Amino acid sequence: MRSYVCGATPSGTYSSVPQSSLKLKLDTTTARYNLSWRTPKNISGCQEMLLHFTGGVEGAVRFGFH
Repeated sequence: MRSYVCGATPSGTYSSVPQSSLKLKLDTTTARYNLSWRTPKNISGCQEMLLHFTGGVEGAVRFGFH
């Protein structure tokens, strides 16, 4: 996960998120992934998370906390 200025292009180094706080499930009915995780109480602004999937596929997900 990395922080960035909302509205800007994310850059910089990702920090690790403990896998124990993540739950990623595929909904086979909708063919969509559902991701849930615990965030620190002081998190704010925009964040980007890089997901690594089997087979070397990666995908970035962006979130805004207000």
